[in-house]
Parts: sequence; structure tokens; C-alpha cells
Amino acid sequence: EVLVIGGGNVAMDVALTAARLGAAGVRVACLESEEIMPAFRAEIEQAREEGVTILESCGPRRILGAGGRVTAVELVRCHSVYDGRGRFCPAYDDSVIETIAADTVILAIGQTADLSALPPEAAVDGDGAVRVDAVTLQTGVPGVFAGGDVVTGPASVVDAVAAGRRAADSIDRYLKHQDLKAGRYARPRRVRNTPLAGIDPMPRNLVTVLPVGERSSGFSEIKATFDEDTAGLEVQRCMTCGSRATIDYVEDCMLCYFCEQDCPQKAIYVSPDKTAMPLMPWR
Repeated sequence: EVLVIGGGNVAMDVALTAARLGAAGVRVACLESEEIMPAFRAEIEQAREEGVTILESCGPRRILGAGGRVTAVELVRCHSVYDGRGRFCPAYDDSVIETIAADTVILAIGQTADLSALPPEAAVDGDGAVRVDAVTLQTGVPGVFAGGDVVTGPASVVDAVAAGRRAADSIDRYLKHQDLKAGRYARPRRVRNTPLAGIDPMPRNLVTVLPVGERSSGFSEIKATFDEDTAGLEVQRCMTCGSRATIDYVEDCMLCYFCEQDCPQKAIYVSPDKTAMPLMPWR
């Protein structure tokens, strides 16, 4: 019996992995209600489809054990996750306690950066994030650049890759004694008044998904790719209308959502639930 503590995408992945490895039962306990869980909606639905139980609005009070092994976890009701200023500050109702049997407990409650290699002159804000120039990603120490989670906090792989490419451009300019900011900008201009007249919307083509009964036998990909004909139909949805005109090369993409918001065909898709950081910038 596995209990996963956490409510993000990693918690869902851990729960699904435990199920695939033969756990008798898998539960996920998270502080948030389902409406505000940080995990993407698709991840939550997939976990439920594969038999994972979501225990929402609760947090661990203590882990119980016997003979050097875990036997259960006491969960206490969480009635609010954030304070009035929107800061993470869980509040609990100690009168509502539930004991969940478990012989394996897995924590998936976030991550922090190891800043031990950072020069002491580099500034770090109150949340432990390294301060950098928004355009160049240079820290307060000349020649030292930072990007990814150590700057933004936990985000997507695409965010980290984009930061790495931007930092690489800055490093190349720095080593060549060039202007680090010439021709670059912190935020792209927004394209407005995209063409709408006479355009018939084309629905998104959906990929096939492996049936639930066939998923637990291994770690094969669940979502298939488009075949050639379907890929051709999907390509036709893009009108090359100029919504991306301000992006000269992929390093310029700031994941600002404007291309998705402006696309009259709704063909650009950057975030599964439209609230989390985007998963994919489109060129």
C-alpha cells in the first residue's frame, strides 16, 4: 500500500509508477482541493483512470510504524493552503484526523536549489531564487549567468531549455566582448488585430490513447503520435497569420502566451490547463 504526499505532476507520475510496479493500492494525499491542485488536469484524470485514489485537502500529521517499518500515516484536514496575501501558509483543522494504512510513503512535495556553488557576490531573493538580468540572465557577478529553476523556481523543462539557450547567447557575446543586450528584449511586443473574417475554425486533431487496461503491463507511451494524414490536417490549421512575427529566433520566445491568445484558429497550445507555466513554445 503506497501513499504519495504531494499534489503536483511529479506526485501523479510517482503514483502511476508505483501502480505499474505492482503496488496493491496507491493513494495521493495533497493539501489542495482538486480545483487548485498544481498537477495538470490531464495528469489527475489519468491517475484516476488507472486506479489511483486522490485524497484532497489533507496533509500528513505523523507517520506511524512498528518493527522499524511504516504501517500508517495520520492525515489532518487542511482548510486553507494560502493566506490572505496569497502566500503558501497551510492551516489545519486538528479535529479532523484520518489514519491511512500504508507500508510505503513517498514524498513529492517540491524542491529547492543548491546554491553552494554560487559566488557570494551574487544576489539571492527571499525565496531563494538567484537574481538575474531579465534579458541576459547575468547575475550580479560579471561573467556568471543563471537560468532555469534556480532563477524562476520549479517550472517546466522547456523553460529551463529556453533559459539555457538565452544564457548561451549571452555567454557567447560576453566572451567576444560584445553588447549583451543589443537586439534583445525582455518581453516581446504583442501582435493585435489578427485576421478573422472569412476564416472557418478547424478543430484540433486528437491523438489515440492506449486503453487503460493495457497501461499497467509496462511503461510504453500512452499517447500515440499523428500518422502522416492526420499530421497534414493539423498543419493546415496554421495560417501563418503573423501572431509570431516578433519572434526572430527561438531563443527570443518568452513563453508569454500571446501567440496562443491571438491565434484565430486556436491552433497554438502552450499549457494543458491554461494556468500553469507553458509546456511548449511554438515556432
